[in-house]
Amino acid sequence: MRKWLAVVFVVLAALIGYALAPKALRAQAGSVPFTTGQTLVLTFESGRLQHRCTVTLQHGDFLGCMREGAPGSDEREVWYNLRFVERVEKRQR
Repeated sequence: MRKWLAVVFVVLAALIGYALAPKALRAQAGSVPFTTGQTLVLTFESGRLQHRCTVTLQHGDFLGCMREGAPGSDEREVWYNLRFVERVEKRQR
């Protein structure tokens, strides 16, 4: 009887721990379709870091962009994991 009660308490503790554990942050991953050529501003780290880019491809939680730098600098393709993006703003070109 004691072993049975111990098992029940361990299972309940595990379920409660799972329910109270912090969940991973998932921004707009998968729920927001982006179109090729669309200009976005991706915000990271509570607004301290922003990247402006033009979408080249979206594959699952990953977004391929041509990152826009300072005038005269070369644009380069960068892939972002949307799980780490806190906010996505769609911009007009």
